[in-house]
Amino acid sequence: MTTARIGNLLLILGLVVFVGAMVWWWAVAGLLPECIYTLGQCGVASSRGYTPWLFWAGVALIIVGELVRAAASPRGLFLGVSDDIDTLNTFLGRAVAYFILASILISAVNATIRKLFSISSNWALELQWHLFGAAILIGASWTLLRGEHVRIDIFINQLPPRWRNIIDLVGHFVVLMPFTLLGMYETLPWVETSYKQQEYSSNFGGLILWPVKASILLGFFLLFLQGISEIIKRVATLRGLIPDPHARGPEPHGGDAMIEGAV
Repeated sequence: MTTARIGNLLLILGLVVFVGAMVWWWAVAGLLPECIYTLGQCGVASSRGYTPWLFWAGVALIIVGELVRAAASPRGLFLGVSDDIDTLNTFLGRAVAYFILASILISAVNATIRKLFSISSNWALELQWHLFGAAILIGASWTLLRGEHVRIDIFINQLPPRWRNIIDLVGHFVVLMPFTLLGMYETLPWVETSYKQQEYSSNFGGLILWPVKASILLGFFLLFLQGISEIIKRVATLRGLIPDPHARGPEPHGGDAMIEGAV
């Protein structure tokens, strides 16, 4: 059995254990989110056989499986991890891009019904910004991967590619990674409280709020992962292991990208 296959099996096993732990937790302590990962104040869950060690075992298997899988990559362990992170965020980014389309359609249908029949609903209005917000937050890591975030390039474009990579590397270490860690640290208890209270919008007929709040936490986590990938790629570029991304021409945008893809 190849190393890559062993890594894939560990990943699958880790996902099964992780999902199983989540289902078990939800069945015995569904309104106590902290019971997923800690024993504190979780007597109900533990009395019914659930233990956070099952959750952490799933996480550990996923991490080990990914490292074993990446070690089998022709590009090496670190670039293998970077490639898998890029693949994950590309998949999620493209998936949540359809949230924008759904938001537009809901908005159009809601506006049409309101004009024709004088009927409207708060849940439809809120669902628009829930979908739009989730798309922006979850898609932020894909945007970073593609280098599409707004930059002030007046000075950096005058520098050699090597110095651009050094500036990117320092920026990721000094700004991006601490920011994402702080975001996760501050957002987790906020999301937990919202879920525990089953918080709903204050508007009549409004939607439950914890899913859209959870997308903020997920967005920070994915951005943290993408930061790891970008750091690996910048170090590999400076060492001459991969082509310099700053040496490439700008990627097509908007209509140009659609035309190029069609051709």
